[in-house]
Amino acid sequence: MPRSGPCWHRFGPISLGLLVAALVGCGTGPFPRPTGAAPRVDSTGARPQILTVGVLNSIAGYGPWNFNITGGGANSVAEIHTVGLVSEDAHGNLEPRLATRMPSLEEGTLVLYPDGRMDTIWKLRPDARWQDGAPITAGDFAFSWELLNEPDFLSAASKEILQADAVEATDATTLVVHWSRPFSRALGMDFRRFWPFPNHLLGEAFRGDRQTFKALPYFSTDYVSTGPFRLVDFGLGEQQVYERFDDYLLGRPKLDRVIIKTISNANVLAANLQAGTVDIAADKTFSGDIAVQLRDQWRESGEGSIYSRQDNVLYGLFQLDPQWARPLDVSQDVQLRRGLLMAVDRDAIREAMLPGIADTSGDSFITVQDSRFGLAGQPFARYPYDPARAVELFAASGWRRDGDGRLVDRDGKRVEIEVRGALDTWSREVSLVADYWRRVGIEPTETIPARAARDNEYVSVFPGIVIRARGSNETFLDAFDGRAQATSENRWAGGNNGHYGNAALDRVLDEIGEALVVNQQGRLLREAGDILANDLPLMPLYYRTTFGAALKGINALKDDYAGIGDVGGMARNAHVWSRE
Repeated sequence: MPRSGPCWHRFGPISLGLLVAALVGCGTGPFPRPTGAAPRVDSTGARPQILTVGVLNSIAGYGPWNFNITGGGANSVAEIHTVGLVSEDAHGNLEPRLATRMPSLEEGTLVLYPDGRMDTIWKLRPDARWQDGAPITAGDFAFSWELLNEPDFLSAASKEILQADAVEATDATTLVVHWSRPFSRALGMDFRRFWPFPNHLLGEAFRGDRQTFKALPYFSTDYVSTGPFRLVDFGLGEQQVYERFDDYLLGRPKLDRVIIKTISNANVLAANLQAGTVDIAADKTFSGDIAVQLRDQWRESGEGSIYSRQDNVLYGLFQLDPQWARPLDVSQDVQLRRGLLMAVDRDAIREAMLPGIADTSGDSFITVQDSRFGLAGQPFARYPYDPARAVELFAASGWRRDGDGRLVDRDGKRVEIEVRGALDTWSREVSLVADYWRRVGIEPTETIPARAARDNEYVSVFPGIVIRARGSNETFLDAFDGRAQATSENRWAGGNNGHYGNAALDRVLDEIGEALVVNQQGRLLREAGDILANDLPLMPLYYRTTFGAALKGINALKDDYAGIGDVGGMARNAHVWSRE
């Protein structure tokens, strides 16, 4: 938010009520309700039920390539308009959506072959319809796989289905996905991982000119998909209007219309929410500061509710490549990294950042609602805050205090470490970590990037430690795969920016990727966690929390928001949302 002009306020020091008044006075908010077509009165005299969802990011169009970025909220509510083979239940577990059942070994729809290949067989619901009324068929998914494999349409969001060898429709409602090996993520085919496209609307054009195909209005203004609400006004990606799709497979939606409105500043979104011009704030829109302030105000007024769930792990990533690591000792000596971790009061940091929020401990990378949480354990709990022990570990590795109490290395040089934020979002965490290190005699340098965080080379050659948030469950481990190191040879495209390599962990990651039984997955996740806790290529701080918000009288999110396990699940029950 620009810090100029008489009406700018920092959110924290003032109340939301004052912020609303300030924004109204400046003419920058709250935003009026979108008008579009005038609300029609039905035959009973009732006015249509319309609900407005606020997000931070606009969208360029529809398809997984436009939904790669998980922040901002648009991804979180995409099941308003698009659903896939599966979604999630109230506990974050996979459940069928366009499919009738989940493939399973017991029912013979998950097939393992002696040569190591695997098939997943999906039966589609015979009552599933595209929003133009055409039946959704297995042929549509076979076409979608072909489209998603086209180089011009490759998307990181679709990386799981792109590992399949082939996808075929054996009849109108039977889809067979062929895999070269057992693949534990083969069942997670939600709307992002296997985005459905209608063959009857796109097939002929796809087999023609590719540039013309990419420019089709289908991908923006004329979008037709599988969800409970159909697009009627794209609104330049800033304000999309969707109307109820009466033939939705889970039943006729209760709302008549849903509007997804982009308000690019979280403070302004909060003000609009309090003013009643937005009914719901989507997942991944509010910081902890904003959410906690809203929570505390609404506890008193009863005007709305804040819902929270675990998001991903926030941690410090150590630089382990000696050509960039400074001080070099940290990249080579795990005792120093252990001391650096034990010098930081992680409990105090998470309480400062997320006061009174449950399930914020970073001792495990598995979400608490995941059935494997107990099996995987809490590998980083072995490093409690203990500055005296930290100093002992430093001394054992040759770092000692000089006469001024500052740490010096074996050569008598002061110990200096850069603490960098991957985004300016983490500036407070950068300062808190730096402050704890100063207390034990380290001289940290705090760096908040002026360059884009998506500059892959920049985020891979940091000298000390970078504070960032990335992943949960299996996806958390992807950042430590030694075969995915970001280097100049691969144009810095690898996801392992800290350059950690451990052949034992790589082997376990491969085994996790092929494990189909929950108990086996849990055992392997524990093994991976123990390897990381022993080597400490990272310094876990806390489990980030993401928030959804809804005004009083909005029947949404109340019963199962905390159970959401992945991006997009927030709107999985949009068909039963309503307002009093």
